[in-house]
Amino acid sequence: MTDELADHGNQNKRFRQQSVVHSFAQKVQSKSAPLLSRKDFEFEILSMLVEDMQPIATVERSSFKKLFKHLLPHVDLPSRRTLGRNIDDMYESHKQQLIEELNHINYISTTVDLWSSHKRGFLGITAHCIDKSTLQRVSHVLTCQRFKHSHRRQDCI
Repeated sequence: MTDELADHGNQNKRFRQQSVVHSFAQKVQSKSAPLLSRKDFEFEILSMLVEDMQPIATVERSSFKKLFKHLLPHVDLPSRRTLGRNIDDMYESHKQQLIEELNHINYISTTVDLWSSHKRGFLGITAHCIDKSTLQRVSHVLTCQRFKHSHRRQDCI
């Protein structure tokens, strides 16, 4: 048993991990790697920006451009204007998916939260349910809107 572990350890020492760029280049060159269409590429970048709550102008930052220039030198990044035009389509797509998902839910709970930051008030509404197949709690942000008054003002009540 100890000899087997020693052999396994020696194999690990001989194994050398490929660089990220080399590995990425192999995937791009391989025929088995699915190629993204331009529309899908733009959608994936927009999804990343939305999920991480980054401004669309991120695609114009020099460090972001430099990263993609090294990873995909033959691909032009979409402009912020292009992504801005696509964000409405993405919103409608996500909205329809959420409606479809919520149509199959028997029980749902909602929470409402008011908070203020930098003298601005916000209202957030979240829906919570249990996924039937995994029994995990799933949450969806339904809205996060600017609230006209601070939630601490007495005249709002």
